Amino acid sequence: MEGLAPHWGEFVAVGVIMVLYGVAMFDGYGIVDLINIVGPAAFAVVVALSTLRMTRLNIHAIWAPLFWYRVAMVTYLGIGSTITSFFNADTRDLIQSLFAFFPSDLLKFNLVNAMFHECALITSWIVIQIYRGRSRARGSRILSIEGCRLSLKMVGLAFLGVGLATNYLLVYPAAVGILRIHVANAVTQVGQMAYVGYFLLSYWGLQNRNYRWIAAIIVLAAIDSIVGLLELTKYAAIFPVLMIPIAYVYQRPTARRIALSLAFLVPFYLFVSSVVYDARERVERDLSNGNAVLSDTVDVMGDIAAGRKTGNDGADYQLAWARLSYVNAGTLAISFHDQGLAGDTLRDIFIVWIPRVVFPDKPNITDISREFTYMANGNYDSSTNPSMPSEGYWDYGWLGVALFATLFGAVLTLWSIYSTIVFERGAWHLLLVVLLGMRTGVRVDGMLVPDVIGPLSAVLAIHIACQLANRLLPRLPILQRGLA
Repeated sequence: MEGLAPHWGEFVAVGVIMVLYGVAMFDGYGIVDLINIVGPAAFAVVVALSTLRMTRLNIHAIWAPLFWYRVAMVTYLGIGSTITSFFNADTRDLIQSLFAFFPSDLLKFNLVNAMFHECALITSWIVIQIYRGRSRARGSRILSIEGCRLSLKMVGLAFLGVGLATNYLLVYPAAVGILRIHVANAVTQVGQMAYVGYFLLSYWGLQNRNYRWIAAIIVLAAIDSIVGLLELTKYAAIFPVLMIPIAYVYQRPTARRIALSLAFLVPFYLFVSSVVYDARERVERDLSNGNAVLSDTVDVMGDIAAGRKTGNDGADYQLAWARLSYVNAGTLAISFHDQGLAGDTLRDIFIVWIPRVVFPDKPNITDISREFTYMANGNYDSSTNPSMPSEGYWDYGWLGVALFATLFGAVLTLWSIYSTIVFERGAWHLLLVVLLGMRTGVRVDGMLVPDVIGPLSAVLAIHIACQLANRLLPRLPILQRGLA
C-alpha cells in the first residue's frame, strides 16, 4: 500500500505541535495568541506536505479517503483555525454570535484537533501493518476484486447513462418542485453514478485526444453544479466539477497541471461556500419554515456577480473565509462537556443500519446536528456540526477524541486500501464506492454516526451489486492498460 501509510515525520511533527499547545495551555497564556496562529498554520503545512507525499508515492492515492481526509484537515482545522485570528470585527462578531470563545478556548480546540489527527495516524499505521502482514502470510490477494469486463469508455457511458437518467427524471425535478415526491437517499446515490462517468470519460477523452467528449462532460458537470447551488448543497455543487480536474491531473500528474487545477478549484470552492452560506441565511431570515427557494440563491449569485455586499445590515462579512472555520461550534462543544453537558451522539450507532421499512419509528439520525444548534441558541430549524474531533470531546472528553479518531481512522484506512486496489486492478465498476469514500473522507467537519457509520451499509450493498453485475456481464477482454 505505497503512499497510504503515514510517514514517521508526520507523527513527530504533529506530536511537537501538541507539546507546543500543552506548554501554552499550562504555562504560557502570555503567548496564547501567537500559538493560536503558529500552531494551526504549522499543522496545516505538515498535513499538506503529507498529502503531497501520498500522490508522489502512488498516484492512485488521489482517490483514497485518507487523501481527502488530509485535505479537509488542512482546510477546516488548519487554515480555518489560523484565519480566525485575522477576521475583521464584523466577521468575528458573526461567528461569535453562536459562542463567544476566548483565546484559551481556541487553544484547546487546536489541541483537540492535533490529538485527533495523531490518533488517526496511529490507527492508520496499525491497520496497514496488519493488512501487509496478512497479505504476506496468504501469499495472494486478500480482496477478490477483479478488473472490469467492460472497456473504460463503455463502463463510463454506463455510469453516465444511469446517473443522468436518475438525476434528470427524478432527483432534479423533485429538487426544483416539478415532481412533488420525496427522493430517498439511495436514489440520490444512484444519481451520483454520473460523477463516475464524468471522470472516466474525461480521462478517456484526454488519453485519446477526443476533446469533444471532454467539452460535453464539462457542460453536463456544470449543469449538475448549478443544480447543486440551487439546492444549497456544497457537495452536489462541487463534486461533479471536481471530477474533471482529477482526471486532468490523473492522466498526467505534473506540477503544472496540479497548479492549474488548484487555481480553479480554490476560488470555485470559496464562491460556492459564499453562495450556499448566504443563501441559507436568507432562507432562514425570509421563510418561517426554513425551506430553500430559488430566488434566494439567484439573488445571492447576482449580488456576488455585481460586487454588491449581501445581507441587509451592511456589515462587511468575510463569509467565504468564515465558512472554513469551525472554531465557534467546536469550542462550544468542548465547553458543553467541560460544563457537564456531555453529548450523546453515538446513541444511534447500533440502529443506523436498520432500514426504515423494518423500523418505521427509527429516529432521524441527522437530528444530532439540529439538537446541537438548539442547545446553542434555541433554534431547532438549523443544523450545526462542531467537527468530528470536537464531537468526540463533547461526548467523552479526551477519551472521546481518541475513540472517534480510532473509528474514523480505521474506516478511512480500510476504504483507502480498497480504493487503491480498485484502480490498480482496473475495477471501474466499483468507482461509485470509491467516490463515496472520497465524500466520507472530507466529512471530518460532520458527525461520526450519520456521516461515516451510516453510509457503510449502502456502500456494502453497492459493492455487492456492482460485483455481481460485473461477473454476469458477457466476458470481454479485460482492460489491461489500466491507469498505470
